[in-house]
Amino acid sequence: MAWASVRYGSLRIYLSTLNLNEKGPSLRWYIRAKSWVQQWPGKEGKRLAKRVAEQHPLGHLARYLGDGERHSHNLRFAVGNSDEVKPKTLVPEMLRAAYDVGYGVLLDPLDSDRWLTLENLQPKRDPVHATFQGCAFWINYYKGNRTLQACALFKDPEEASRIARALAKLGVEARMHPWKTGYYALELSGRYVLKMAELCPEWRRALGELAQKRNMQPKTPMLRRLLELAENPPASQN
Repeated sequence: MAWASVRYGSLRIYLSTLNLNEKGPSLRWYIRAKSWVQQWPGKEGKRLAKRVAEQHPLGHLARYLGDGERHSHNLRFAVGNSDEVKPKTLVPEMLRAAYDVGYGVLLDPLDSDRWLTLENLQPKRDPVHATFQGCAFWINYYKGNRTLQACALFKDPEEASRIARALAKLGVEARMHPWKTGYYALELSGRYVLKMAELCPEWRRALGELAQKRNMQPKTPMLRRLLELAENPPASQN
């Protein structure tokens, strides 16, 4: 058992169980407020608290982290014995509010399943693009498994093959495969996205935009290299 003091008062942190299994040890622990006083007690108070929470994105964030479901397509809360579904358009506001007050910076290192799911629920609007020989590749970063990827779609497989050969001449490997009805995709893994950024200023600018939108932190060698390229071109390119 341990005690901690934060801005909202003292907490009691209790480590209850140590589980040992084939995948490694895991802990079960609890945190409970010691000096926080419930503002709205009783059933009516809970209903009032819910109405207040729904008026601010931080309220939605608190509800989701507490009672949200790790669903890959919907913003869902568990409410009693039923589910409540909210529009995904709330997600960018929730994330922006979290980072504005500093919560996002605290949640990022925890690798919370719900926090990662929430970040991956952002509507795919205004995607980050970079071009190669007139073909647009959209660049994505998947925070759950910390992978970087670029992808372009083609109607003509011959055109896709031509672009793949041109990339190969630069030492960049593109994987080609069918994509939905009548289309073909060229995909670049994170290693080759970084290679393109080393070669092309436009790709470095795209990585800078992506890093800013996703609030990337230098947690892995790949992310550190990505941020280096986004901020500074390679010495050979100066």
